[in-house]
Amino acid sequence: MTPLSVFRHCRAERELNSMKLMRRKLKKGQLLLQETDKGGNLYVGHVSVVEEKVAEYRTKTRTYEESSSSPIEEILSKVTCFLNDLHVKTKQLS
Repeated sequence: MTPLSVFRHCRAERELNSMKLMRRKLKKGQLLLQETDKGGNLYVGHVSVVEEKVAEYRTKTRTYEESSSSPIEEILSKVTCFLNDLHVKTKQLS
């Protein structure tokens, strides 16, 4: 791989510094930068506003609903009960 020219190296460093600066400003201001649709347009908005819009969309469409209990806990308890019953039955047979 050939090394970068001095001009390209300086340009890459300048772009890296500008990206770091943008990231710091977005993080400090609790802003969100995202691409809208497929047009390549960028949207800059406050994180809380975006979270409100997401929550509103979820309640409106009812596609994403949080369950109050974890299904993993239910599965684990059922498997544990099944294994305990199996253990008791094998002891009774022997």
